[in-house]
Amino acid sequence: MKRMWGAVVVMVFLAAAPALGDETPPAGKEGFSLLTNLKPYLQVRPRYEYVDAGNPALRDAHAGTVRTVLGLGVEKLAGLEGASVYLEGTNVSAVSEAYDSTSSAGNRDPRYAAVADPTFTRMTQAYLRYDRGKTRFIAGRYRLTLDDHRFIGDVGWRQMPQTFGVVSVRDTSVERLDLFLAYLYERKGVRDELNNRNASALVRVGYDFFPELKAALFGYLLANFHDTYGLRLSGSVEGPVKLGYLAEYAFQTTPSFKHDYSGGKKNSDFYNAELSAEKWGVKAKVNFVRFGKARGAAATGFSTPYATLHAFEGWADVILPKAQNGDRDGFTDIYGTLGYTGKALGTVMAVYHKFDSIRNDRDYGDEWDFLYARNLTERLSFLVKAAIYNSGDQSDPVTRFDVRKVWVMLTYEYK
Repeated sequence: MKRMWGAVVVMVFLAAAPALGDETPPAGKEGFSLLTNLKPYLQVRPRYEYVDAGNPALRDAHAGTVRTVLGLGVEKLAGLEGASVYLEGTNVSAVSEAYDSTSSAGNRDPRYAAVADPTFTRMTQAYLRYDRGKTRFIAGRYRLTLDDHRFIGDVGWRQMPQTFGVVSVRDTSVERLDLFLAYLYERKGVRDELNNRNASALVRVGYDFFPELKAALFGYLLANFHDTYGLRLSGSVEGPVKLGYLAEYAFQTTPSFKHDYSGGKKNSDFYNAELSAEKWGVKAKVNFVRFGKARGAAATGFSTPYATLHAFEGWADVILPKAQNGDRDGFTDIYGTLGYTGKALGTVMAVYHKFDSIRNDRDYGDEWDFLYARNLTERLSFLVKAAIYNSGDQSDPVTRFDVRKVWVMLTYEYK
């Protein structure tokens, strides 16, 4: 692994080196330039994360971590127009190790509250891409995301992102039609314990009727989890106030792809409704989300194991296990967002969530989230955010503790 990381470093510096020299193409290589055909990428993201898990058996976490990403893209591979390759390695190191990564990969210390940022190095992306007209083919490992990450995401908030081994094709040749097909042969989660090599299939067909109505049908057949089929409708209306909406419905059945599967019969559904309004940089939004309960002999309700879960049901991640693994009783999340974005000030945001179970209508607690983010320079940005979760049902092992989290983060990016 150390050799791999060293190789990535060397490649990136070799790619960047010509920027210090002459751009004149070598003799006999007219039209070729390292400056235009090699694309280096660098990201450095130091972050401090504080966690008070509310559990008297755990010490508060103070996680000081740094994510370093080095990448190199090569365009016109072998002189072929539309062909390219991209390689990227990611390292997560710890400055302060007073936390439990919950992973065998690095920094496992069960005395502390959990912060899912193990210290290790991984080749996060390595893929070949070929663009022919409005059709794109990709083969290899990359950060696959679909729509708003609700079902398929890269978990970019965590220091080590989620990536997939994929063979995919996306075609937009027909006006307003977006067709995506993918075969997943591997998943690399934010922790090694989430990795698998089970074959899965993804299908998404989108059609933009007009700005006020965009539709997508999807089928995500995740091996050993479930098959998810759904419809997504969204749109916006321009006027004195920009109005937007999102409506989603999905249902899950027993997985078509099984590898030693023992999860029982699946039968659950999901609803998501959103309304938003935007004016002068101020945006307000209300959401109703429903993760269906288990039916019959099924062990769990609706789940989204490959989603960017941190983005949705509260930044404290208390409800995250229920969304990731499914909750037998199901749950609802009613939340409102109010924010402002301006060039001088940056972005400020506040979010309030109210969680309840579907079966027996139990209180799953509520949560306040706050964020401030601003670009300091063209390549450097700053973010601070906090999550305050107030406990719900004391008989539920997930919701019985108050949780407090704070993050302070800088991001430097060169591309």
